[in-house]
Amino acid sequence: MGHLVGDARRVQQALDAHLGRGLERLAFAAHHYDLAAELLLQRPASGLRTNDALHLAVAADHGETLMTLDRRLLHAARTLGLDASDAGLLGDRG
Repeated sequence: MGHLVGDARRVQQALDAHLGRGLERLAFAAHHYDLAAELLLQRPASGLRTNDALHLAVAADHGETLMTLDRRLLHAARTLGLDASDAGLLGDRG
């Protein structure tokens, strides 16, 4: 994310704008850990990391799109057929 350091204000404004449009933060529940384990086992070569699997499990369980600026997480989510977005902030680099 080094290329975004100079654009910190732009990133914060974009995230604030998305939160203003109804994005919400979702809490973890016990069953999300089981869902995360299933995601990790589905495609071990997806590059999905343990904590990222937990975040994806919560979003998927709620039928929501995970918002992230983590390219590896975006790629893993797409590989698994799950909804994830960079809100257009990574452009062609995402």
